[in-house]
Amino acid sequence: FEPYYNLWVTSDDWLSNHDKWMTDSFVDIDPEFVAESVSTYFKTIVKVAKVRVVKESEVLTNIANQIKEEVNNFKPLLPLISSLRNPGMRERHWDELSEILPFKFKPDASTTLTKIVDEYKMDTYSDAIAEVGDKATKEYQIESALDKMVNAWNGIAFEVKAYKTSGTYVIGGVEEVITLLDEHIVTSQAMQFSAY
Repeated sequence: FEPYYNLWVTSDDWLSNHDKWMTDSFVDIDPEFVAESVSTYFKTIVKVAKVRVVKESEVLTNIANQIKEEVNNFKPLLPLISSLRNPGMRERHWDELSEILPFKFKPDASTTLTKIVDEYKMDTYSDAIAEVGDKATKEYQIESALDKMVNAWNGIAFEVKAYKTSGTYVIGGVEEVITLLDEHIVTSQAMQFSAY
């Protein structure tokens, strides 16, 4: 039963998800989910196509081969989806992308993957788009690291103690603060050497 189940469930999942990815709003696509799903569909359908009961049936073999071919034809779009749906893409990256492309581009709610591929023919600019996406990813990593450092300081409270009987105060218990400060100085210095 398992080969039949895998064939039909994979085929159904592929057909319904592929339709959604191509026609729903591009800004709602989760690139990680798409990549994982495509990889799973392809592995499963290749495995199913090798099973004896499927190979013995011309109809099942044709279905498996059709799904395998469709998934395989979709795979080249994964880097494009990943680059354009990159969480690090900012306005400056869209501007940079618009300079590379022969038209101004920034996806909105009305943009679909079908429009990106068929109308804009953006798959022909995959390498340039991947470069901008890679740059955005590296800048986003630095941005995230900086945000994490800022947030680490939010919970820090300095302990103020009276200094002997002088009526003045000193900061006490600074070991944790100094450790965190040293760590952030090293991280910041490493960031300075990044081209991003």
